[in-house]
Amino acid sequence: MTWIDTAAINVGQRHLSGADRLVTLITPAHGRMRAVARGVCLPRGPLGGALEPFGVCRVVLAPGRGDGLYRVEAADRVRDLPALRADLPSMLGAGLVCAWAGALGREGDGRVLYRLLHHTLVGLARPADAVAPVVARFLWRLTLVAGVAPELGCCVACRTPGDLTGFRMLPGGMVCALCRADGDLAMPPRGHAALCAAALEDGAWRSLAPDSARRLAALAQGYLRRHFGADLPRRAP
Repeated sequence: MTWIDTAAINVGQRHLSGADRLVTLITPAHGRMRAVARGVCLPRGPLGGALEPFGVCRVVLAPGRGDGLYRVEAADRVRDLPALRADLPSMLGAGLVCAWAGALGREGDGRVLYRLLHHTLVGLARPADAVAPVVARFLWRLTLVAGVAPELGCCVACRTPGDLTGFRMLPGGMVCALCRADGDLAMPPRGHAALCAAALEDGAWRSLAPDSARRLAALAQGYLRRHFGADLPRRAP
């Protein structure tokens, strides 16, 4: 383990003792990292305010004691998003996307997840953007980052492109009327169009109605849990 100077987003923290916290970070080059932040809760401490939850910062990490943990030596706030803490729906949305990023993030190249998370947090901080569509887009794009993106263009069972009427959690994707089985979710054309809007990178997600976006976000979380574990997202480790 070597010293690392990197951009980072704080996606979770756990109390250790006193003002010390164990923080979980999503970084571009190293993916998910865990580090001990000494005195992070002290207002006048060297790290005070720089490692706020959901905050975009730059950190210098030193190797720990051989337990896989790093130690935060320095931290500077790069981008403050006060709206995420001033507006309850935005704060809850930020907490949800950070929890999922922390749960599914892995060590190694994390550029795609970092960019997705950064873009999402900035979107949640904009008063003009409804929270639900931003969260729904993040969760369905996360399925792609995590390698379990559903098949939306044709039946996942027979590969037929038309008459798609249901959604199958495993292996993941739309099913046609002939292949639809017990346990598959009904997915009318309007729902299919909304799902494509949330999952595909074409900007159509911005037009999602809040109620539709909330249903899509709930479906995405159920989908991710079927693929990665029913108890996700767990508390940040």
